[in-house]
Amino acid sequence: MTDFEELVRASGAPGGVFAVRHGGEVREQAWGLANLDTGQPMTTGTIFEIASVSKIYTATLAMLLADAGKLDLDRPIRHYLPDFVVADEQATATVTARHLLTHTSGIDGDKLDDHGRGEDAIERYVAACASLGQVHPVGATQSYCNTGFVILGRLIEVLTGLPWSDALRDLLTGPLGLAHTFTLPEELIWQRLAAPHTPTGILRVWDNARSTAPCGGISATAADVLSFAGLHLADGAGLLTAASARAMREPQVALPNPYGEATHWGLGWKLTVQPDRPLVIGHGGANYGHQARLICVPEHDFAAVVLINAGGVDIDSVARPLFDKELSALGVRLPPGLEAPERPPAVDLTRHAGTFRTLAFELSLEPDGGALEGVLRLVTPDAAQLPGEHTTRPITFLPVRDGLYVSRFAGEQRLTPAVFFAIDGQDYLHIGGRAFLRAG
Repeated sequence: MTDFEELVRASGAPGGVFAVRHGGEVREQAWGLANLDTGQPMTTGTIFEIASVSKIYTATLAMLLADAGKLDLDRPIRHYLPDFVVADEQATATVTARHLLTHTSGIDGDKLDDHGRGEDAIERYVAACASLGQVHPVGATQSYCNTGFVILGRLIEVLTGLPWSDALRDLLTGPLGLAHTFTLPEELIWQRLAAPHTPTGILRVWDNARSTAPCGGISATAADVLSFAGLHLADGAGLLTAASARAMREPQVALPNPYGEATHWGLGWKLTVQPDRPLVIGHGGANYGHQARLICVPEHDFAAVVLINAGGVDIDSVARPLFDKELSALGVRLPPGLEAPERPPAVDLTRHAGTFRTLAFELSLEPDGGALEGVLRLVTPDAAQLPGEHTTRPITFLPVRDGLYVSRFAGEQRLTPAVFFAIDGQDYLHIGGRAFLRAG
């Protein structure tokens, strides 16, 4: 059994695909089952929801429009979308495409409403943002924003005169020859599709609403994902200008929590910047029953992707060892993750106790011994449709030093770094790419 097979089996996922592109050559592995109910085997041609990896496709579309002179990244969105409104007047007037691409708009980022199956779904979603508040002031810091990429999707629709899915096909996936990349369920029912699973079985929820497709609605094979990555490894490959391809991977904002998957954000891409080491770019994604990890090293013309058909399991326990092994052969190393201290330092835990919120999540923390104990709750309207393990999760925060913690969900080994910080007297918790606003 290969390392990949052992790692997927150990993770609890029914199956997965691992693919590597280096110097134009592709290697692929598949293991397990695509569907536990039917026993359909996993193959390298199986299609997965790639979830938030879709954001890089939307970012690339935006840059294609910038290349065509149709979009100025630093002009307010209101110039292109006169009806665009969020609750904060300053944000309404000043948010730009660059803010959206870098997750610095401050708009609450976890609005994931379903606005139906019509071609106006994204338009209706953006209209419904009128009451949406801010997590932080525009440009003040970084907080992962699904909402921003749907707004970008609407911007793409207006500037192309096409539904986002058609613009994706006509401007990007069609010219690249990506014949196994789709956005609509009616396209997928004829394909070899990986069914979504949780640790308890198949998840019978279709979580790719058309209204949120620009932030997470693409489904594709691993080979197609690597072909798309090849566009960026080749500095645009003649489709996107080299200047735009390079700009996408230039640091735009330093993360307040640089201890996790990235240190900076580019235009769409997550960036890992280390002194005297090659730049690493990538993106991850997780829907309720699929997870994806894409990583690229442009200097070495290298990309790798891991896809699994399970939520509620640790994809990084699969992806990180595989990526580390491949990168080591190139002489490239990712930063080590934070470890829990053997003896947690004595810090004032009460400073970081309380309730922190985004639109979709609520995290309550209380001191307990030498740690903060809490519960993360999913509070979106669709939470009632999901299994309990997706909606309420106990979590422990262990201090590394004042303001810096590592967190662990109950029953898991993976550690996630967490940083407490303040902007203009307002307290925030940055974890999982998001800035949670203190609410009490």
